[in-house]
Amino acid sequence: MKVNFDGATFSSKGLVSLGAIIRNDQGLVMVAYTHPIPLPTSVETVEVLAARSAICLARDLNFNKVIFEGDSEVIIKAINKGELVSSSFGHILKDINLLSKTFHKVSFCHTRRQGNRVAHGLARMACNFSTYQVWM
Repeated sequence: MKVNFDGATFSSKGLVSLGAIIRNDQGLVMVAYTHPIPLPTSVETVEVLAARSAICLARDLNFNKVIFEGDSEVIIKAINKGELVSSSFGHILKDINLLSKTFHKVSFCHTRRQGNRVAHGLARMACNFSTYQVWM
């Protein structure tokens, strides 16, 4: 499975929204979700929360061979190298590390914005909903 995730900020509304799409090895959409949450303190926190949320969804669906892709190079590097654990979102990075161990095979890759368009669109759409939405 490949999971693309992203977050979008809506300062005027005081919230951010998270989105992800999960595709199988043939590129077919298996699951998509959106999730609006209160505005965190930084863009990096938004991205790391999007990553954690995507990991939880993939785990809850019992996928065990997963590639996670996000467009924040800083966050992908932090997850892969265990960096930034002393940052304001370090506890979320530690949680991502623990959650990652529940998968048989897992990797985290950086993709450019154009490779993450659908996840970004889902994240932008989440501000239209009041709760977590999942489509299967």
